[in-house]
Amino acid sequence: MLAVELIKRRYMLVTEEKTDTWLSTIMDSLRKKDQTKARALAYLKDWGDKFWIETEYRVKELTSKLASELNAELGGKGGGISATLGAKGSLTEEQKKEIVHRGQKVVNDVQLKELADVIRFLNEDVFTDDQKPYYVTIDKLDEDWVDDTLRFKLIRSLIEAVKSFQRVQNVKIVVALRYDLLRRVFSATADAGFQEEKYDPLILRLRWNRGQIEKLLDQRVGMLVRQQYTVRAVKLKEIFPERVGKTVFLDYLMQRTAMRPRDAILFVNACLGLSEQASQVRVQSIYEAEREYSAGRLKALVYEWKNLFPSLEVGLPLLEKTQIEFKIASLDKTLVDRVIEGLAAMNDPRDPSCEAATTYMNSSSASKHAVLAAVFRTYFDVGLIGLRFEGGSGPLWSIDNGTAPSPSQIKPNTKVQIHPMFYQALHTVFGA
Repeated sequence: MLAVELIKRRYMLVTEEKTDTWLSTIMDSLRKKDQTKARALAYLKDWGDKFWIETEYRVKELTSKLASELNAELGGKGGGISATLGAKGSLTEEQKKEIVHRGQKVVNDVQLKELADVIRFLNEDVFTDDQKPYYVTIDKLDEDWVDDTLRFKLIRSLIEAVKSFQRVQNVKIVVALRYDLLRRVFSATADAGFQEEKYDPLILRLRWNRGQIEKLLDQRVGMLVRQQYTVRAVKLKEIFPERVGKTVFLDYLMQRTAMRPRDAILFVNACLGLSEQASQVRVQSIYEAEREYSAGRLKALVYEWKNLFPSLEVGLPLLEKTQIEFKIASLDKTLVDRVIEGLAAMNDPRDPSCEAATTYMNSSSASKHAVLAAVFRTYFDVGLIGLRFEGGSGPLWSIDNGTAPSPSQIKPNTKVQIHPMFYQALHTVFGA
């Protein structure tokens, strides 16, 4: 699909007539000088020759053809398997494996043999002008456009396609993807021998700095205030107090929004919403807005990670009404037991905390701390907490480090630090 879309844009194939002319001309040329490239073009034509039609219709055409190939493979060699495709519950494990095997064979036969030739054709014969690079941007993959199980597989396939297109020098495919969704994709689609670090060269983690976020908020506040009260551009500092308690307001804001522009906008909007009748935002309004904002962010966090960590909410009592920083060993034993029982009762094999709790409940040799280590590693992973290790200089945060420590590194004397974003939602205790 990417190859067809790129060729369509490159040669402006907006009508059937233009497409037929281009195909005829280039096919004649390729037959004379390079049969492998001619086969690559034939492959593209076979799987999507209607270059001029809208992308969504071309997707349907390709899907229909692939389904026909699969049905032919199953019907011809699979006996009664094809007749039971619509009734998953009646299939045995052996039948399911057979269907997967045959389906993979169809995809491999159709795709892999010609893929290298297609890429070489695009690089050497289509996108040859260094002064005319082409960019494909893909966004909104975090929206609810298909069942998560299928969505993760499709995104993983897209990532693999992006890897292949790196060999086309004047084409760049840019996929906008939240880091938490990328982690979920890798976790859900990891197969034997999968190594996440091999994908690092493909990934550019976008980070905002304080100055960029302040400038963005100045523009937003200026627009909102100018529309209602004045023609002058008003800046953030002019309507917010200089300090909240002993903390400079901008520091207070950055701490509670994890340097993320969307969260910073949400916080500022909540503050402004409570100050509509005032010329200045009061400190008390900031505190009130923070309660609403913090609760909303915790709820969103649980929802965003529910497929990878379904038990995220079950262990939250371990973080409620604690000091900002505390040792794991200091947790109330009764509370710990109750959380472990809840995790074991949930018994979701997708969730490492549930798995650790089930192991603990079913084994006399398993460690209770191993369950807590799994829970707090998860909370580190999603950004709820930072971890301070014995002998370390300061807390580690996933947003800074990018990788989580292994559960074996998390000890009873490891200190947990609540992220400021969730102080209000978790009723964090300040001071001794």
